[in-house]
Amino acid sequence: MDAEKNPFVGVAPAIMTPFRSDGSIDFDGLLDKRQRLVQAGMEVMVWPGTMGNWSQLLPEERKEGVSLLAKQGPLIVGTGAPNTEMAEDYASHAKEAGAAGLMIIPEVLYMGTVTSAQEHHFSRVLEAGDGLPSVAYNNPPAYRYSMGAEQFFKLRENHSNLKGFKESGGQEALTNAARLITHTEDCFLVVGIDNALVHGVMGCDAVGAVTGVGNVLPSEVVYLWRLLQLAQETGDAEAWRLAEELDRRLLPLSDYDADPRLVLYYKHLLSLLDESGYEYQRPIGATLNASEKAEAEARLTLFQRWWGNWSGKTYLTA
Repeated sequence: MDAEKNPFVGVAPAIMTPFRSDGSIDFDGLLDKRQRLVQAGMEVMVWPGTMGNWSQLLPEERKEGVSLLAKQGPLIVGTGAPNTEMAEDYASHAKEAGAAGLMIIPEVLYMGTVTSAQEHHFSRVLEAGDGLPSVAYNNPPAYRYSMGAEQFFKLRENHSNLKGFKESGGQEALTNAARLITHTEDCFLVVGIDNALVHGVMGCDAVGAVTGVGNVLPSEVVYLWRLLQLAQETGDAEAWRLAEELDRRLLPLSDYDADPRLVLYYKHLLSLLDESGYEYQRPIGATLNASEKAEAEARLTLFQRWWGNWSGKTYLTA
């Protein structure tokens, strides 16, 4: 796929959903957050994914949010749903709303372990997307299902809009995807877990990444991505070294992306940065405990101190 037409190229935030105190969605806050992420250098948004609380949103809320975001700029729509029929409807609506692509989440609940059910699910959602460029979202820890190469290429035989593979299972899973799937013609890899970004790009040739921590530290994550692109494209040894150094310092915060409570962690961090709307959750009352909050604040504070003193952040502007 031509990079100029591929919405999955680059680093895209899985934008989070801000709520009001009564539990309703703050759509103005959602669009405001998108604008701030764009100002930090991120063009394409992903919504609603896990970070966007997809499992807690009503269908009409999801469609309203998709329509609003797609009008503002490139949007990749997550199709997570309790059943295939709803996922189809979300894919169809994404096409109608002008979305740039689909992130197709597997069948969930007990059918998630049935291979034939997964093939049926992906096929129907791809068909409903009506040509929208799509990636298969592979996240075995969350969905108890791992798509193999045979299943992926079987789907591509009938659905040319299945363009890539998003892997969230960690370094070993990214390596397997690169070796068995994404180095074929007109196919690409997207990193779906923050703590494996460097490996995904430098070790597996990923063309894009979906980030959680980038909601909190967008400028820093964009800078990391730029370092990785320079290192990958030109072999710049200093850019590679600096990327690995920045990645190590980010790791305590990136690791939250692999925690089941990732949404609670990143919303808490945004609240610490005085961004409104992220102190409220669905379900109402869901929260980290006091120790978890204090630990997250300590990690953020230490990173900010280090970033303020890090000479490497001027390398790309020197």
